[in-house]
Parts: sequence; structure tokens; C-alpha cells
Amino acid sequence: MTNNCFNCNEELENHDSQKMTVCLTSLSIKMESIQKNLEAQQTLLRVPNDDEALEHFAKTKTGEPSRMGSN
Repeated sequence: MTNNCFNCNEELENHDSQKMTVCLTSLSIKMESIQKNLEAQQTLLRVPNDDEALEHFAKTKTGEPSRMGSN
């Protein structure tokens, strides 16, 4: 069973030390980018705490007209 490199998709057996360093460096850079994107997504998808939720609800209710038709 052969193992292929995730960076260049060549067999790992064909990698010399220089090629291995290049591929590992490239993978490391890609992983850092993925990690930054994940952190950004987690920030956007963060669940607000109770105080934040109540504040947002209060601002929304005071700032928009009633939806029941009684203004």
C-alpha cells in the first residue's frame, strides 16, 4: 500500500528531504489559513450570552413597529 503526499499527491517514497520540507511547509501554511478561517467562522457563529440576547431583543422591539397592527 502506497501513501501519497497531501500536498503534491506523489508517493511519499519518492520524496527526498528537500521535497519533504517543501511539502510540509506548504501544508503548514494551508493549515494556518484553515485555522484562521475556522476561528473567523466561530466568531460569526458565536451564541450570544443572556445579557447580549436580552439587549438585542430590547433594541429590536423598541426600534420596529408592532407586527400585530396595533401601532
